[in-house]
Amino acid sequence: MRSKIIEIEYFENYAGSNLSYEKSYKQFGLDPHKLILAFHKAKLEVRTIIDLGCARGLTIADLRDFGFEAFGIELFESEIKRAKPNIRPFIDQMDMRDIGLLPKNSFDVAYINSTMYLNEKEIRKFLKDLRRPIEKGIYLMNPYTDDPETIPDDKHRITLRPKAWWLEVLKENGWNYVKGTEFYFFKKCQ
Repeated sequence: MRSKIIEIEYFENYAGSNLSYEKSYKQFGLDPHKLILAFHKAKLEVRTIIDLGCARGLTIADLRDFGFEAFGIELFESEIKRAKPNIRPFIDQMDMRDIGLLPKNSFDVAYINSTMYLNEKEIRKFLKDLRRPIEKGIYLMNPYTDDPETIPDDKHRITLRPKAWWLEVLKENGWNYVKGTEFYFFKKCQ
């Protein structure tokens, strides 16, 4: 029952922004140009991308428009049902904490905008488990805060840690920061 309440509250007042999910995405969502620039700086050719916690698949739609083979997983079935009919086939219902169950090297890159909703123990396991299905790198959106004034009013965020903490935890779990990508892109260590 708790997850149903979180689901309704979260998507109707997206991440504490007082905006609907669609309006918030238009204002704060992924800019595919930044993602392409990150791939270029990391010297990676990327074809397949998975959006972990994709909600209604707006990022998937944008990435597919840019020519990527984009897919997603989403915990809440109600959000998948609200995806556009042409995007729904590319979304599976799954908890991102189960990412390690996917086959090895299933995707080149993972796009992640929801790690802050995991606790610290779950984050460490999640980042380690990502190494199995993700072959090249992860694009991690907004997991940290160094300035308390920038913290969204989102009571569902569990882990609010500074950038230095995230860099350390990512490195511990096999992900190297690619400089020049605004903190966002991490290449898989070999």
